Amino acid sequence: MTRILFDTNDTAYTITLNDAPLNILDIAMLEELRDALSKVGNDRHVLIVRAAGEKAFSAGASVQDHLGDRVKSMLGAFHDCFRTLNRVEIATIALVKGVALGGGCELALACDFRVAARRAKIGQTEINLGLTTGAGGIPRLVKLLGVARAKELVLLGERLSADEAHTVGLVTQVVENEEFPKRVAEFAGKLAASAPIAYRIAKALLNRAADVPIDAALEAEAAAFGLVTSSEDIFEGIQAMMEKRPPKFKGQ
Repeated sequence: MTRILFDTNDTAYTITLNDAPLNILDIAMLEELRDALSKVGNDRHVLIVRAAGEKAFSAGASVQDHLGDRVKSMLGAFHDCFRTLNRVEIATIALVKGVALGGGCELALACDFRVAARRAKIGQTEINLGLTTGAGGIPRLVKLLGVARAKELVLLGERLSADEAHTVGLVTQVVENEEFPKRVAEFAGKLAASAPIAYRIAKALLNRAADVPIDAALEAEAAAFGLVTSSEDIFEGIQAMMEKRPPKFKGQ
């Protein structure tokens, strides 16, 4: 059985974790995920990462892969996969309907946005097993939420409800269970309507801003602004504003 499904339409790529009910991330599944991610280019607007079934986005990494010599291979697979995900220039959205725990939470954190159904549960629960995060959970939580909140989530190892996760900033949006497909489509549609060049450049600047001195970030932003102003999209954006209509960006 193919445990990672890859699909595409006019506006989005979709990757589906296809090992319900728990969508456990073992080495083989991570390698499939990395291969699927390598197919993602810039000719679509959005990458959606979702899961089959209703119970779990992913309940975490395989217990068997935590044992013996497999640990190093497991960590390598996680980091190879998430590095590929981080290189994606278009918008990435994790759709969390069930639980996203441990490595599943880290996969969601590696995406730009996390949209959760009301029934979802999310958390870095490794400490409850005598473990710590190993696939980027701590650094990504610190960048996203700050040290104090990251300590609370990692050291308590709690499963947050979707509303609790939204309150602390871990989840971008919470939607009612029955409205999940509709609201997700609306959110993805808003991202797809963005100017492609400006979006990709702004995303790159945002990802780097926390890692470089402020002067370097300002210089990069100024250079990027100059680049964007030479695109055709800026003229379409201005013309659309003057004509009071939605812009039709072409990524040129």
